[in-house]
Amino acid sequence: MRCMFVAALLAVASAAPQFEAEFASFKKSFGKKYATAAEHAERFAIFSDNSRWFREQNALGHSWSVGVGPFADLTEAEFKQRWTSPTAPGARGPAPGSSYLGAHVAAPDEQVRLLLQCCMLLLLVLLLLVLVLLLLTALPPPSSRRRSTGPTRRKTRRS
Repeated sequence: MRCMFVAALLAVASAAPQFEAEFASFKKSFGKKYATAAEHAERFAIFSDNSRWFREQNALGHSWSVGVGPFADLTEAEFKQRWTSPTAPGARGPAPGSSYLGAHVAAPDEQVRLLLQCCMLLLLVLLLLVLVLLLLTALPPPSSRRRSTGPTRRKTRRS
């Protein structure tokens, strides 16, 4: 334990001038508080390493960039342990208070086939409705249609 504390202090001392102000801003922005000086030193060392990595990646000219966020004081292993789903390899489960929606379960083939058949039937019905509407709009209105049963004769009234 003492050896780890000394190593953390050495890491803090070597990174201190470069990242001190950035770490103070990080703690203030994300409300970070550490219980002991040893934990503070360890988190500062991790933050410094992560900040160096951020700068290296951004200097490479990727189409994406990385920067300081609420997890900048966590190692990759700590992040995976706390924030990934229990189905991920090596994960121990979701963090307390996080919402886990469950594992993805593929639908059986029969359900998928039935769903596709229903969709196709629905599309067929819609197509038929469109055709009926097109036919109805193509016909002349009922008042202009005449019944023709042959030559028309006028009936005359004889008195």
